[in-house]
Amino acid sequence: MSKQAGKEGTAIGPFWQWLNARERAITAISAVLLMIFTAALVGATVLLYLSGEHSVGVALKAATAAKDSADVAIISQRPWVSVKAAVGQNGLYFNVNGANLDLVLQLNNTGNTPAITVQIIGSPRIDVEINERMRELERVCTEAKRQPPNPKMVGYTIFPHDTLTIPMTYSFADKPTLEAITDKQHGFIFPVILGCIDYFLTYGEPAHHQSRFVYTLDRLTPEGPRAIRTADGDIAANSLRLISWVQAGSFQAD
Repeated sequence: MSKQAGKEGTAIGPFWQWLNARERAITAISAVLLMIFTAALVGATVLLYLSGEHSVGVALKAATAAKDSADVAIISQRPWVSVKAAVGQNGLYFNVNGANLDLVLQLNNTGNTPAITVQIIGSPRIDVEINERMRELERVCTEAKRQPPNPKMVGYTIFPHDTLTIPMTYSFADKPTLEAITDKQHGFIFPVILGCIDYFLTYGEPAHHQSRFVYTLDRLTPEGPRAIRTADGDIAANSLRLISWVQAGSFQAD
């Protein structure tokens, strides 16, 4: 062995002896350093997660704000159609077709864009009970909403801040049904005019919008309002009264 090799062996030997003598201390220090590194790694991961959560929260808030702004814009610009009914000049009359009411509907668009494909969905009844009116109204209007949206189908157009007047004959029942109901109700009938105005917007996804209405009809006499008796025959317009049934929350546009 050379002198140089002897010197290196002499130097290395004490070094390993020194390491072996301090093995426990070095292991403990390594464990502490590993714990510190792991804690730092966990902290960095947590900070990264929180940063991501914050970014997601900011994005969600921005998306919500954008949607709210869009909804406000739609509400401020969309059409709003209201409906008001009046008795026409021919009043209530009876013929081979049964009981008929000369009815005039006034549709008013208070919104800022046209209402298109406007349709009148009605369900004239003379036998519906008070507690059945809302159920019948819901049935009629829901059935209309189930129709596939198609703004190109036939209907009226009502421009912003314009009123459309529509005269119509509202037939309550054919003659056999009228006679059967009259017999059941001791000579009287209780006409109910209910339904909805169904329409579309000129923009956005095609969707039904509706304004619902419910009216009852009675007769004005010198003694006060009276139920309608079929034996009295035809009744002039100025002797009839339409009463809006707002208790059920009708007349509200959706």
